[in-house]
Amino acid sequence: YAHFGGKRMVTTVELKVNYFAPVREGKLTARAHLRRIGSSLGIGQVDLHDGEKRLVGIAIVTYKLL
Repeated sequence: YAHFGGKRMVTTVELKVNYFAPVREGKLTARAHLRRIGSSLGIGQVDLHDGEKRLVGIAIVTYKLL
């Protein structure tokens, strides 16, 4: 949505989350990356890190560009 300056709507087609380690306390940080933007689909990835900057999970999202 932000990539298109709010001018093109999107909807989620698929969302997959892989958890690598539990986070029982402290800060959890999510950082999103656009991996590919096509004419009708977009692929994003979110990396999840704990307070010690260890990768504790990832999410891969497929968006339909409306």
